Amino acid sequence: MSDPKAADAAPVAKKGGKLKIIVLIVTIMILECGLAYWFFGSAAPHSAESAESHGELGDEEELGHDDGEGVEVSLGDFDVTAFQPTSNTTLRVSFKLYATVRVNDEETVTTMIDERKHRFREQVLEIIRSSEMNDLTDPVLGLIKRKILEKTNRLLGKAMIKGVVFSDFSYYEQ
Repeated sequence: MSDPKAADAAPVAKKGGKLKIIVLIVTIMILECGLAYWFFGSAAPHSAESAESHGELGDEEELGHDDGEGVEVSLGDFDVTAFQPTSNTTLRVSFKLYATVRVNDEETVTTMIDERKHRFREQVLEIIRSSEMNDLTDPVLGLIKRKILEKTNRLLGKAMIKGVVFSDFSYYEQ
């Protein structure tokens, strides 16, 4: 017949095997996290001080907020009309657009925008026309500002514009 001690030892061995597997998986996960932190953790700034010391943008500059230093440059007046086929309405958006730039970059930005004014206007119109109603009703227009900032700096070839400011922004459906 079979030994009762051997029958009791089998479930204990299975539990011990499962425990070893769980410990192995947890150890591997901890090692992966540690390696990821070691490789990528020091590259991301953890505070505004470390961002400034590394010469990177802090959260406010990244979102296009003005920190008080710099000057505003007019980017033009816009009147955009966009047909909304889903609701069978026409959306009219009008605003004045300004860029905040460093004082010593003002002349360069103005010249470069003037040289590329048609491409710039086309990009702004495209951003507004492709915006969702939620983006247009956002009190700070955050997503639209970020899109304009990104495309404008790409058009200029380097990040010369620190932020985008809307003035006299209005929209309505017809």
